[in-house]
Amino acid sequence: MRLRGLLFTVVAAVLHCSCSSNQDPEGAVEGRKQTLDRIRREGVVRIGYANEAPYAYLDQLSGCVTGEAPEIARVVLKRMGVEKVEGVLTEFGSLIPGLKARRFDIIAAGMYITPARCAQILFSNPTYSVGEAFMVLAGNPLSLHGYEDIAGNPEARLGVVAGTVEREYAKKCGIPDDRILIFPDPMSALAGLRAGRIEAYGGTSLTINDLMSKTTSS
Repeated sequence: MRLRGLLFTVVAAVLHCSCSSNQDPEGAVEGRKQTLDRIRREGVVRIGYANEAPYAYLDQLSGCVTGEAPEIARVVLKRMGVEKVEGVLTEFGSLIPGLKARRFDIIAAGMYITPARCAQILFSNPTYSVGEAFMVLAGNPLSLHGYEDIAGNPEARLGVVAGTVEREYAKKCGIPDDRILIFPDPMSALAGLRAGRIEAYGGTSLTINDLMSKTTSS
């Protein structure tokens, strides 16, 4: 299977993404103030991130977490007097549970703002908007251009990353659970596509573009 032939198709509407704060909406204002006071006092903040370029990832040369979300977080935190950022790597599906368990202070990983997530954590203002895309095999043999195409083809299976909104999109469009495969991260989904476990991987257009650049260069 030639990865150079993988392609993507934009299939969904643009949604907002953001970094999120460290307390759920039911948390007390005093609790949030105590966390902020501690961060300012110690001069360091722990950010939870999933290794998903270009949103948040570990730079192999510097050994530091970087990407869209961490760099925006750094700018905001510096204005608040916090200079040091420590990255805590976790799977995307574990970001919100990890935040609630106080494994880190904020999420800086690029995350869609949804009602279900807003019921658990607080979000900053949106920092960017992005569309959706599919990655499929060369030539798009099953002509998969949207979730409805997968729903209507019993031979088509969709791969998504755990905890992402793509699973909800798929279910709303009628794709049954037994044809939705969950992966821990984008690279695992790509491996599943290469191995023939899925016929399409659904993610944001930026994630798909990043995977495309890596597969074509390798």
